[in-house]
Amino acid sequence: MAVDLGSVGRSLGPREVHWSARDVMLYALGVGAGQADACQELEYTTENSTGVALKVLPTFALTLVQRAALRPGFGDVDLSDIVHAGQRLSLHQPLDIDGTVAVSAAIGAVEPKRSGTLVHVDSDLRSPRGSLVAQARSTLFVRRCADGARLPGRTAQEVEAPGPDAPAVRRILAPTRPDQALLYRLAGDVNPLHSDPLVAERAGHGRPILHGLCSLGTAVRRLLSEFRLDAGAVRGVEARFTGPVWPGETLAIDAVRADQALRFSARAEGGRPVLAAGVLHFDGALRPTGLAAVNLRRC
Repeated sequence: MAVDLGSVGRSLGPREVHWSARDVMLYALGVGAGQADACQELEYTTENSTGVALKVLPTFALTLVQRAALRPGFGDVDLSDIVHAGQRLSLHQPLDIDGTVAVSAAIGAVEPKRSGTLVHVDSDLRSPRGSLVAQARSTLFVRRCADGARLPGRTAQEVEAPGPDAPAVRRILAPTRPDQALLYRLAGDVNPLHSDPLVAERAGHGRPILHGLCSLGTAVRRLLSEFRLDAGAVRGVEARFTGPVWPGETLAIDAVRADQALRFSARAEGGRPVLAAGVLHFDGALRPTGLAAVNLRRC
């Protein structure tokens, strides 16, 4: 059960994924829209409110990758050995309220580390006419070295969490619901780590944890609100996942504006770092900040 270092370039797809306004609204509810006040954030949660047009949260694009369910093989690895370590999303054109994209996925890189292996999975989303709609890179941390040796007790917290890139100018609180993971999984990510107590126990968490992409989507939604940014102005987002969030916890997001970007990090209750090196790009070209350079503790 080792990671296949020769899997780079292995690909699957394209596969068509369709979505509707209902999917857009269900996703928004899954990342907490309307949770504090059902009369707020109606632009994400309703399609028929007076004077309010439905909008698509930018991170909704990542659910289309999940729904495509394209998983190029990179070895015989148990699901409980895989941790979502980071995510990047580039948006090349706005997402429609309903539509279709063709999703393709490939293994972009495999990086052996002393404490495991990083696997980068790259996905392209294209319109029916072939134009590029979005690109995503999911960084997975496999708790096995290239020779198959498993490192016991490792969790997502072993990805080091650097401090914010600049002093925070605003702290934003983002509560989550006890059933948040059950609601979010309806957007397409049905990994049992987030719903099955036995799988969560095997992974060393004790009980199901919140999806990393749910934490990221929640943070992005709150940033858009607090900084009064239009969802259609977002050009990309990236972040590292540095620790688990349990449904029902409140996230504390520290954010600072820098040119055409918001830099952010987040902590769960007790001060545990859960999102690091976050960048939300808007109204300009995406400027990647090297998500692939994930620092891991040594064995």
